[in-house]
Amino acid sequence: MDIQISESFFWTDSTIVLQYVRNREKRFHTFVANRIAVIHNGSTPNQWHHVPSTLNPGDDVSRGLSPDELVARARWLHGPQFLWQSREQWPEQPRLENLISDPEIKAKSDESCLVTSQGGKSIIDRLLESRSDWYSLKKDVAWILRFKRHLRHKTLNQVIPELGQPLSVQELEAAEVAVVKYIQQGMKGVTFSASGFNVEKSSAVNKLDPYVSRHGILCVGGRLHNAQLDDRSKHPYILPKEAYVCSLIVKDIHVHSGHAEATVNGRPLTHVSDDVKDLEALTPNHLLLLRSGTDFPPRQADKRDVYSKRRWRQSHYLADIFWRRWVREYLPLLQQRRKWVEPQRNFKVGDIVLVVDDDLPRNRWVLGRVIEVNPGKDEHVRAVKVKTQSSEVIRPIRKLCLLETVENLENSC
Repeated sequence: MDIQISESFFWTDSTIVLQYVRNREKRFHTFVANRIAVIHNGSTPNQWHHVPSTLNPGDDVSRGLSPDELVARARWLHGPQFLWQSREQWPEQPRLENLISDPEIKAKSDESCLVTSQGGKSIIDRLLESRSDWYSLKKDVAWILRFKRHLRHKTLNQVIPELGQPLSVQELEAAEVAVVKYIQQGMKGVTFSASGFNVEKSSAVNKLDPYVSRHGILCVGGRLHNAQLDDRSKHPYILPKEAYVCSLIVKDIHVHSGHAEATVNGRPLTHVSDDVKDLEALTPNHLLLLRSGTDFPPRQADKRDVYSKRRWRQSHYLADIFWRRWVREYLPLLQQRRKWVEPQRNFKVGDIVLVVDDDLPRNRWVLGRVIEVNPGKDEHVRAVKVKTQSSEVIRPIRKLCLLETVENLENSC
């Protein structure tokens, strides 16, 4: 048949099937889903329409008719009458209901997504813990601070500094201050405010006589204000030992110490005997190198050796400098010191004391009376003049035992 078909329509008397065909959102079980896929491959949902059962010629066969009735009903051979009419005369399409309760629809399972953060850490904490050395961390923070200044100048229409220039020493120092201040904000027992800081009485920081430096950093106080040292040596930063940044700082100092480790490991762990016939004192080098230290004893070197072409003389000179600083600066730190955190009574003129003498037994210590006190800038008395039976002496208060205060003497009179 040479008939050109311009448009095709499909009819069904099942509203359920029509809903299945027109569905684009719901998901069906396997059998129905496969049949719907076949229909969609050969047609589009817009081509499908509903025909009432009374007008459906397919019912004539499915319900059964006699031959005479089949011939009498021409719709089996010619189709339903409305197909011979215009589209406006076609049966009215029913309103399709939702397929929520249909058993052929696959139940949609609820999907949930769990988003977890890494320990609730902030971006800054993750940045600090992502670096393996102290210098790299300071450089990263310095670049961030430079970009921050760049944005500030740009907002205020000021001269914008060049971003691509190498970092300066001042920028690296500012980055170090920024990192230390951020770490101190998380210290336990210490709270910061615009007016200063507050340290809990039970906090170990309280024993360090803390104060805030001009950079806003919490530092160790003490009595070294007039010492001929730089501020970093007199008043080091206070940092919690559990902070990751502390391990980076210790590692950085360890690396920059270079070959001084052999000298450090040569420090004896046991008592050193005066008898040359005794065994050699045990040192960490005995455990690491199976000997006390270097094979060649260090020679006497002077400052001129630093310019020598012979590297071994230079290394001996540097080792000698390190050893002197080690003995002068580090060894005194090994002695535990305790600082009072409660105000104590100062010695006053008229107090009765015993003058401590390490060379005499206690029952022979001299009795005396305080005749003059010497308070420091912080109003604490650390040395007094004592009049004894035979002379007048000046002694530090740690060499005096207070027997009777001047207040008790006045009250007893």
